[in-house]
Amino acid sequence: MRKIKIYSTATGIAVVDSNATNWGQLKNELTNKGYSVSNMTAVENKNNSNLELDEAVLPDGEFVLMLAPKKTKSGGLSYSEIRLKIKQAFEDDKKAANEHFNVGKNYTNKSKDELESLLLSWENESEDDDYEEEYDGNDYDNENEEDESHLLESAINTLRFSNVYKARKDDFELAFDLIRGHVSAATICESMSTKTNLLTDEENEWISKMKGRI
Repeated sequence: MRKIKIYSTATGIAVVDSNATNWGQLKNELTNKGYSVSNMTAVENKNNSNLELDEAVLPDGEFVLMLAPKKTKSGGLSYSEIRLKIKQAFEDDKKAANEHFNVGKNYTNKSKDELESLLLSWENESEDDDYEEEYDGNDYDNENEEDESHLLESAINTLRFSNVYKARKDDFELAFDLIRGHVSAATICESMSTKTNLLTDEENEWISKMKGRI
């Protein structure tokens, strides 16, 4: 049994004890603990290896595992390209774009990483909307369907009720992480009840470098 430090861009740092020798085994253990890894990129810090196949061998001894949402449409875009896409979003739906991109502060004052994350969730939401327009509404009862605002409110209240989580993101982004299954409320509480100084300077430096690559 050895300790594995799990750093998630959604929830921060946590530590798990594991006997897993390959990625498939560890993935199952993390899933049982409330982590959603199916749509996440996983990288370990000993060999800088991406863990994709279940048979991928894990490093011996303790190591750091970094989890980050897989990039789709927005991945690899430059800052100026991201800004252009956001500008187009405002032209398409100014009210919705303002509520999405300007939460906390104006999007022009946000970093590339913040804007990339917001753009990704915007594009995913647009795909969901397109699907709902094509779906035959006669097959379900509209009165029982919660709208997006209710889902957001529920997720945010879950976070606040825990009274443990020290937000690394604003409530809006965290609510989407919960709704999309990137993280569970239990995992948030568990990870934030752990000490924040678990990472060494070398490990923190590695994480900073990897944030710009995955």
